[in-house]
Amino acid sequence: ASFEGSTGYRTANYTSITTDFSQPDHPNGAARTQKTSNEEHEVVLTAVPLEGCFTTDRALCLNDDRYRVRADYFLSDGGEGAGHARQLSRDSGTFWFFERDNREVIVKVLDACGVNGHIWFFAAGLTDVGVRLSVTDLDGQRSRQYDHEAGDPFAPVLDTTAFPCTDSDRRRSASRRGSPVVSRWQGTMVEWNGEPLTASAAKATADRAKAPTAAAEGCGGEEGALCLAGERFRIEVDWTDFQGGNGSAFGGNLTPDTGALFFFDDANVEMLVKVLDACAINNRFWIFGGALTNVGVEMTVTDTVTNTSKLYTNQIGTDFEAITDTQSFPCS
Repeated sequence: ASFEGSTGYRTANYTSITTDFSQPDHPNGAARTQKTSNEEHEVVLTAVPLEGCFTTDRALCLNDDRYRVRADYFLSDGGEGAGHARQLSRDSGTFWFFERDNREVIVKVLDACGVNGHIWFFAAGLTDVGVRLSVTDLDGQRSRQYDHEAGDPFAPVLDTTAFPCTDSDRRRSASRRGSPVVSRWQGTMVEWNGEPLTASAAKATADRAKAPTAAAEGCGGEEGALCLAGERFRIEVDWTDFQGGNGSAFGGNLTPDTGALFFFDDANVEMLVKVLDACAINNRFWIFGGALTNVGVEMTVTDTVTNTSKLYTNQIGTDFEAITDTQSFPCS
């Protein structure tokens, strides 16, 4: 259970039972016990430390709940706060800072013990506020911290040596065969059911995979396209990998303005895109995008009202540079 501050309960024989928890937002925190009684009954409520990792509003638990990820933000005026976590898959999740529907950061933790003997940590952001990402290995009690300075577009984190694999990591990695292990990364092949996933097989898998939300019906385009900002804008993404394979991303809406995109399988999120209505600020719609990949990417954004489009590209072998386009489409 999650408790914040003191909580009171009224029962047939009690006026109230009050507990005061010392660390309400700590996913594995302990709290002190309080006792309340009357002449007939006595009740003791006790919170004890829990083993393992538990996703909360403030922390993600990724890669089989082995790694805890937290995000904190810092404003140029000195304000700061903790990000709110939302899990996407076993290995990935997002954080929002100011509004629930406005996702700001996407992260994932990948088991690449069979590739280079390390756990990988990737992150991308759709923001220019300061961000601190804290990643903790709850088994090995190791931690890493990644800082982004306020005022600059979010530089992607593509750390392929985040944590050296231990013997327990390797045993766990071997037991997970049959699920996608890593995204394509400079020639690394995804494994599916224990077999290398070729370019043609990857495309077939993507074509068969079911996106979280079938959004394409609302704004036209091919199956798997995102429809954002009141279904006015259609987002279509094509990818090219290091083996010469290519295909179209498939995705689903996380909120009315934000969507996630997958390239090879629906457990491995590769991109986060959002379209914001800033008509009251500069008479424009804003396009933001971030990706956890260095494959080639072409993203086409279409305004279905004016039937105009804009293309955003990332060259293969290049870390995906955050898209922060505040002049993209005029309001009308």
